[in-house]
Amino acid sequence: MSIPRFIVGVLGIVVRGDGQVLALRRHTRSFDEGRWETVAGKVEHGEDPFDAVVREIAEETGLQVDVDPRPLDTWYATRDCAPMILIAYRATPRTEAIVLSMEHDYATWLTSVEFEAMSPHTRVATLMRSMEGSHDSTV
Repeated sequence: MSIPRFIVGVLGIVVRGDGQVLALRRHTRSFDEGRWETVAGKVEHGEDPFDAVVREIAEETGLQVDVDPRPLDTWYATRDCAPMILIAYRATPRTEAIVLSMEHDYATWLTSVEFEAMSPHTRVATLMRSMEGSHDSTV
């Protein structure tokens, strides 16, 4: 029996003090053209998932953030038939200016209801709803 290999991915749910969450739209040249999502990416070999989420947020948005080291959730998913373990973290921005990477062409701040209406990621929308009412700007 072979041991399955998993991709480990992280999601950064960036929440402002008013409770709105950063949503990014996939660039029209990407395979997921027009899809709305949060910051996400793969953990590099030997990298700690916490460090990976800080890196991904900086790479995809240019934001400096404070990240709660306690994951919000973890779950199993697949992408292109590859098994993945996803780890979601909550982050609070320390800076305001968003500089998008080439992966995305637009960013906006949304409520959980708005995000759920625009994104196929129901698990992420559920996490966003669970965070409502906890608009603590300190992590």
